[in-house]
Amino acid sequence: MNENTGGISLCEGAARPTETEINGVPVIVAPNDWLVHELKDCLDRPRRVKTTIEVNCLESFIDYVNRHKEPASIIKLANIGSTQISAIAVIDYHGAPTTPGTSENHPNWQEHKVTFNTRATASWSAWSGNNGAMMSQSDFADFIYQNKLEITEPAGADLLEIITTLKALSKGVFKNMVDHHDGSIDMVMNMKVSTQGGTTDKPLQLPKQIRIVVQGFYGGPELHLTADLKIRVPREDGDPVMFGYKFYRLADDLESMSIEVEQQLKKQTELPVYRCR
Repeated sequence: MNENTGGISLCEGAARPTETEINGVPVIVAPNDWLVHELKDCLDRPRRVKTTIEVNCLESFIDYVNRHKEPASIIKLANIGSTQISAIAVIDYHGAPTTPGTSENHPNWQEHKVTFNTRATASWSAWSGNNGAMMSQSDFADFIYQNKLEITEPAGADLLEIITTLKALSKGVFKNMVDHHDGSIDMVMNMKVSTQGGTTDKPLQLPKQIRIVVQGFYGGPELHLTADLKIRVPREDGDPVMFGYKFYRLADDLESMSIEVEQQLKKQTELPVYRCR
């Protein structure tokens, strides 16, 4: 066969569509521009899982991981601010070396993932949103009343008395404040007494700290927090007194919560958990 004849025979053979398969997936090689067309939709099922599912419940995340996990699956855990925690489970992650001390491993596609992002509870949004903010006496009393279920100290009856007194004295004029060493603060307000047409001094005793127990995100562990009471006294006569609170060592409490989530994931999925950014 001469070169021309061989060349013509090769072209004639290549001009026809060629059906073959790649890793079990049928394909057709078309003569126009020699494009390869996959026919994977003709398979009974996909060759591998390729999906990313997003959940906002820690329990659902753990359930999904346990249903699909493989020996090489891993979980990546990251803190993205405040009580926000992000976790990604890579089901089809790279396999570890089969022989210790060698570089041989089993790479995988990393196309089957489930992600979890915390969703802050309404109560935590209220407490964290007002952390460090100063409020008027009346607004502070309303805030404490609306969020009293999370407060563990002072006790319910004492707290109710504080709220009631705060509301009653909200129109009074600040006169004096005494900081005691027993963990309390005495405030003296000058109140108008309409029945007598005069004024009288009314005391208000407040704690220096309050303690709250709140769930940071839905399905997550509880946060046990301590907040220092903040009082801004008037600089001039007639100015209102302002109230607020500031969480004490909040970063440490949030880190403790993150560690608790990490331990829960390790225990309930039996997978390695890696801290990532």
